Amino acid sequence: LTEPSGGSDPARAIQTRGIKDGSEWILSGSKLYISGADKADYALIFARTSDDPGRNGVTAFIVDTDTPGFHVRRVVHTLRATHYATELQFDEMRVPEENILGEVNGGFAIANDRLSRQRIPYAAGCIGPAIRAQEMSIDWAKSRETFGSPLAEKQAIQWMVVDNEIDIRHARYCVLEAAQKADSREPFRTEAAMAKLVATEASSRVIDRCIQIHGGVGVTKDLPLERWYRELRIRRVGEGPSEVQRLIMARDILGGSFK
Repeated sequence: LTEPSGGSDPARAIQTRGIKDGSEWILSGSKLYISGADKADYALIFARTSDDPGRNGVTAFIVDTDTPGFHVRRVVHTLRATHYATELQFDEMRVPEENILGEVNGGFAIANDRLSRQRIPYAAGCIGPAIRAQEMSIDWAKSRETFGSPLAEKQAIQWMVVDNEIDIRHARYCVLEAAQKADSREPFRTEAAMAKLVATEASSRVIDRCIQIHGGVGVTKDLPLERWYRELRIRRVGEGPSEVQRLIMARDILGGSFK
């Protein structure tokens, strides 16, 4: 979905073109920050197939990654230590018409639904590291002594631990509400956006406080805290940045559309 031209507004940013040629479509363009493309057997590619500059001109194609013209140009290294993204290029790649998913020019609805649904497990994945970091910090605060008493007896540390617990529970409740509504087939776009926003930002705050509680050892690679800190920083951007989640919720609450 994401291209070098932009990712937060894919309906307008997509420049990959699909041109119909008989019973085939010729796709040309590029994608950026795509996970797992170098190992995948097939890809779901969104391309512009009409002159409409917005969401009504995008079509979804299922494409085998061994199709001539499908190229993984490079690995894009980010803050992550293990997971990585890729940049793709499509050079006049021919795709059979039967590989269209849904309807011609109806692909953005598929992308939008997928984005909303994916935000829920994406948010849930942030809570686990936050919970584990909180557990580590509580154990550390009880055992580490400074100025003649355990850290756990210092009000500054107590408040950080309590703030962590508030953030963790808030994130958990938002994720569970979004999941419950999605499972019940109720409208859940606002709840998914809220879960993604709250979980990524709250978990980032938790990890930051836990590093502070641990002091010097918290920023070393002896502990996983620094890795979680980097991973969660990415998650405030991935699957739509926090600012986009606020726009989605504002549109649903107040009405109107993006400007």
